[in-house]
Amino acid sequence: MSHFEPKISIVINNYNYEKYVGVAIQSALDQTYKNIEIIVVDDGSTDRSVEIIKSYLNITPIFQINGGQVSALNAGFLIATGQLVIFLDSDDFLFSNACAEIAKQYTESHSMIAYKLQLCNEDGILKNKFLPNIDLLAKDHLNFLIKYGYFQTAPMSGAAYSVKFLSHYLPFDTSRCGWIDHLLTFTAPIYGEVSSINYALGAYRIGHASLSEHSKISLIKLRKNLLASDLYAKEISESLASEKNIIIEKNKILGPYHWKERYISFVVDNINHPFNNDTRSMLALNCITRFICWPQISLLKKLKNILQMLIMMFLSKEKMIFAVGKMTNIDMKT
Repeated sequence: MSHFEPKISIVINNYNYEKYVGVAIQSALDQTYKNIEIIVVDDGSTDRSVEIIKSYLNITPIFQINGGQVSALNAGFLIATGQLVIFLDSDDFLFSNACAEIAKQYTESHSMIAYKLQLCNEDGILKNKFLPNIDLLAKDHLNFLIKYGYFQTAPMSGAAYSVKFLSHYLPFDTSRCGWIDHLLTFTAPIYGEVSSINYALGAYRIGHASLSEHSKISLIKLRKNLLASDLYAKEISESLASEKNIIIEKNKILGPYHWKERYISFVVDNINHPFNNDTRSMLALNCITRFICWPQISLLKKLKNILQMLIMMFLSKEKMIFAVGKMTNIDMKT
C-alpha cells in the first residue's frame, strides 16, 4: 500500500449534458479525500453547460470548440498534475469515498486501479445493478490477458490510471473514435500493476439519450466500434510483443461479442462491411469458439448466444435483419 497520499486528478469531460454535469462536478467536490484537483473540459457545448460549469469554484475549467471526446481527454490530461487520473464522464458521478479508496490501493508500480460502477436511472436513483455484473479480476491480469485477450471492467468512469502509464498513449490521436477505455484497460497490465476494488465507487447513468451499451445503436455506429476495437486489439498485440516479448494474434484478443456483431454486419450488408477478408463461416466459428472459451460469461449466457449464432447461420439476409432487431440492441433501420 502507499506510504504517501497521491494526488488524484479528476478530469470531467462534458458535451451538452447541462442536466448532469453539475452532479458530476459536485461529486468530485464532495470527495472525503482532499489531495485532488478537478478539471472540467467542456467540448463546445451549445446548451447551458458553460454557465453551469462557471458557477462552481475550486475547479479548473477548460472551454474549447467541439473536437470530440478524445480531444477533451487530451486537454484535461495535458494540464493534470496528479499521480493518478480519473476520466469521469459528465453523466456519471463518483461516490464521496471514491478517491480515498483508490488512494489506499495506490503504489508507484500501479498503472490502473479498477472499481465497479452502480447503475442509476436518468434522475440519479441508484439501482441494485452493477457494471460489470461479475466480480472484477482480483489478480494475474497480465496472465489472464495473455490467455483470453481481455477481461471485464466498468466503462471509462470506473478506473484510475497512473500518469506514468497514460503517458504511453496520451495525447490520443483525435481522429480515433470509441473504445479508448478498452485500449487503456487492456494495456494497463503490460506496463504496471493492476488492482481491483470489487464494489462500486461511482454511478453509471442509463435511461437517457447516450450512445451507451444500454441504448439502441445504429449499424453505422456499430461498424465504427468494430473498427476501433480491431485497431486497439492490434495495438494490444503489438504492446505485448514489444514490452513482454509475448506474441498473441490480434484476433485472439477480440471478444465473443465483437465477433457476433461483426458477423451481423457481414451478413446484413456485405457491400459496406469494413473487413474485406471476412467470411461467414470464419466469423461464426470465431464467435462460437470465443463464447465457449470465455470464462467471464455464465453458462446460460454462453448457451443463449451460441444458440442465437446457430440460428443466424441459417437465416437469409432479410430474416437476419428481422431477427437482429429482435435479439440485439442494434437498430437495423438507421
